[in-house]
Amino acid sequence: MAGMLIGVELEGRSLTAAKIRQGWKRTVLEDLFFAELPESGEEPEKWEEVRASFQDWAGDGGDTPIVASLPGDEAIPVRIRFPFRKHAKIEQVLKAEIEGHVPLTVDGSVVDFIPAGEKGGEGIDVIAVAADKKTLDRQLESLAALDVVPEFVTYSPMAVLRTVLALAPSDEQGVLGVIHLGAAYVSFSLFEGGHLSFIRTFRIDRDLGSGGNGGNSVAQLDRDALLRDMRFTLRACSQSLGRENPVGRLVLSGGGTGLDSLAAQLEAGLGVACRPLEWGDGLHAAGGGVPSPKSLARGACALGAALIQNKPFGKAFDLRREEFARPQGWRELRRPIAAAVAAAALALGIGVADLSLKVRNAERRLETARSNVQIVMSEVFPSANGLISPGSQITTRLRQKARRLDALLGNPAMGESALALIARISAAVPASLKLRLNQLSVDEGGISLKGVTMTFEAVDRIKVLLNQKGGFEKPEVKQARLLTNRRGVEFFLHIPISDKRNL
Repeated sequence: MAGMLIGVELEGRSLTAAKIRQGWKRTVLEDLFFAELPESGEEPEKWEEVRASFQDWAGDGGDTPIVASLPGDEAIPVRIRFPFRKHAKIEQVLKAEIEGHVPLTVDGSVVDFIPAGEKGGEGIDVIAVAADKKTLDRQLESLAALDVVPEFVTYSPMAVLRTVLALAPSDEQGVLGVIHLGAAYVSFSLFEGGHLSFIRTFRIDRDLGSGGNGGNSVAQLDRDALLRDMRFTLRACSQSLGRENPVGRLVLSGGGTGLDSLAAQLEAGLGVACRPLEWGDGLHAAGGGVPSPKSLARGACALGAALIQNKPFGKAFDLRREEFARPQGWRELRRPIAAAVAAAALALGIGVADLSLKVRNAERRLETARSNVQIVMSEVFPSANGLISPGSQITTRLRQKARRLDALLGNPAMGESALALIARISAAVPASLKLRLNQLSVDEGGISLKGVTMTFEAVDRIKVLLNQKGGFEKPEVKQARLLTNRRGVEFFLHIPISDKRNL
């Protein structure tokens, strides 16, 4: 949920809201909003006025995510230990386990938890918070009347602590106690060793008049009663603290003016350093407009709700569950849809890259094969300039060589070997006929004779003798010419061999 976020708290008739902008490196408080509401069902025009004012302040067409903070006195916190540590298993049995600690039924309550303390051994302590479904339903209906539909519902004591830690990150060290003054209750949260380890809420008597908690509510407190309750609270949480880890400091929030004097009185009465909530270096303010201490104290719960992305408790906390869970709309589905589209695009990109790599490898192998074929073909056809179809050309050449080999060794078409044919030629030409045979070749096409004799008549005589005595049919004189500067006739004679002839 990076971007703009709004936190709201509706306590009694007082509505507070905080708008923040969450970035990668810093969080900016954009603005705070305060409004007082009329009694429920009365002055509908006043409700409409507040609704319009809030929507105008929220801006963005109501598209900014909203987180609501349930006031501390409208839920019951309790610390429980489980003999196992898996969160999923704790969620399965949490409602049944908490029923023995709070005056609520399993079916009539909504419960969530966060880890508390160290995860030593096999078990784990948790801070569980149970809210009556009717109370939660009233809260959501009142917010809906203002066109406020929160996506999450947190718990105000947790929200205030989140605000304190966000404003001053150094407070995470040691043991920190946070006192929040609500309109009709006080909450105390204990943060120890990086964990929220204790929450207690108790009601206070106060003459609120018509100002809710927006007026000078601190002046209306019974400070002595508050001091007695805080002494009791510190004793109640002492069992979760070791002697070496006493409460180091207290932070006071909520109420109106007069927090400084109340903090000084609590510090003196409890013997623990106490200071009002103040602006720190953990957050930034839009335009440098740091809110006043009074506005900051009043808006602490709403600001903590808006800071829901900060998770100092080790687990997200949300009371908007079961039948109160908000149906997912387009805005909620945008992130998973975007993630799915990104994953599909990534998968497609990887597939295309893999296919391209395979194609390139295949092209390289093909080029290597072509190069090897070219080398072989240049050996087979040393005089060829270009090769169109290497496969068919090699096959043709092999067949030609095979036929030539058959011609040399003898085959059914020739009936005898080349040596036998040469012997037959020699026997057909008498020694008295002057003849010098320079070349004799035998192939599948026939027998070729190239030589020199004395006259043209001798050439014709050789042709007749090969036909009559040699048994060669249709010998042909292809060429006969007189020798230059020499006596004699050079001739070229061919004897064809047919596959059907019977030699």
